[in-house]
Amino acid sequence: MTEKSFATCFDKGCEQFAEVLMTLVSKDDRICNIKTSREEFKKDRSIVSGEYVLTIGEKSSAVQRANFPDKYNAYGIHIGFYGHKAWISCESYDWNRKSLLDFQIELRKILKELGMPTDAIDKDVKELSDKKNKAKKKANSNPDVATIVLESLAEATWGLSGMSKLVKSIQKIADNLWNKSARRKQQYKLAVVLFFHKYIKEFLDIKETDTEQNF
Repeated sequence: MTEKSFATCFDKGCEQFAEVLMTLVSKDDRICNIKTSREEFKKDRSIVSGEYVLTIGEKSSAVQRANFPDKYNAYGIHIGFYGHKAWISCESYDWNRKSLLDFQIELRKILKELGMPTDAIDKDVKELSDKKNKAKKKANSNPDVATIVLESLAEATWGLSGMSKLVKSIQKIADNLWNKSARRKQQYKLAVVLFFHKYIKEFLDIKETDTEQNF
């Protein structure tokens, strides 16, 4: 593979999501040999020849989102790329029962694509979505695709459970699923995983053989 340069530019407060992506990239043999870098977004930053740039955050992704369509636009998550520029941006989303159910289906599909059997998914989600276990959860210092997807699936499962027991407005229930900052953090972690799982190879123009599986 010809050496490529892949820079991740992030909004202030989004560095941790760039780090999650770089950790995932470092674990994949088909991508880890690409020269990577991370830096806080600067408005006047220019792209050098052959460099691929991903922006993470509403501010750094605003120009790209205003001029080019997203590849993925659902659940408050926006992912796209055009030429040598890609973007990840998240915003608030008004959850309801149908969207949570659809969200669960999509996340389960990803976990099955990763080779996780159904019984393992159900077991892990039950543990994570249990309120007591949820309160005891510690930050994952060594993230992987399956763990982050499972965390999001557990949040959705916990949210549906709350909706079935409480007679409140959808918005208030959604606000109580997890606090605003934690909710946005989980959105961005999942968005990074979706970018890595669905789009990074196409964005970086990485070809794979017929025997290679999706990751």
